[in-house]
Amino acid sequence: MATGNILTRLEDVASPAHTALVVIDVQNDFCHPEGAIGRSGNDLGLVQQILPGLSAFLLGARRLGVKPVFIRNVYSARYVPVSMREALERRGSKPNCLPGSWGAGFVESCGPEKDELVFEKHCYDATTNRRFTSFLKSGNYRTVVYCGVMTNVCVETTARSTAMAGYYLVVVEDCVASYDRESHRVTLRNLDKYFGRVVKSADLLAGWAR
Repeated sequence: MATGNILTRLEDVASPAHTALVVIDVQNDFCHPEGAIGRSGNDLGLVQQILPGLSAFLLGARRLGVKPVFIRNVYSARYVPVSMREALERRGSKPNCLPGSWGAGFVESCGPEKDELVFEKHCYDATTNRRFTSFLKSGNYRTVVYCGVMTNVCVETTARSTAMAGYYLVVVEDCVASYDRESHRVTLRNLDKYFGRVVKSADLLAGWAR
């Protein structure tokens, strides 16, 4: 089961008894063709490709007693860090996920059920939300499993912070996506090599079903 006190097998690392399943930014502005990112001409192909599988994965997790929690991105000039604002303006990015907007809402097939927790963030890193980090600590979680978008931005930033905070890290390979396929591929390779492990959703579900 372990070498010393380090868990090495996936079924132990991602045991439902100490694992939090977290869905990042699966929102209309990031995932829907009529959202801000789609209307800006970005390639949503990989994002659209993962949504049915992500929906099925969340359903399977719930049936096995692993209840997901959700991260919702809310951008506004009042909260977004100046470094992000500068980069967004330099790239000519249009506003997205504005408070109360349709774009800030979750994709219907991959959103939370009424009793599932939602944590807001105002930058790329969900661990800047103290309610979220308190949730992880108070729940005595040892492992955090991430899925969502974008692989190389919010997923990666949050995943790195989580790993450095002392949690085991798992990223669901077929339930994360980016608009840049090469950045997506390189990010997953880097996370798997240095920060945690990248696995298939089917392998997680199989382990949770045991």
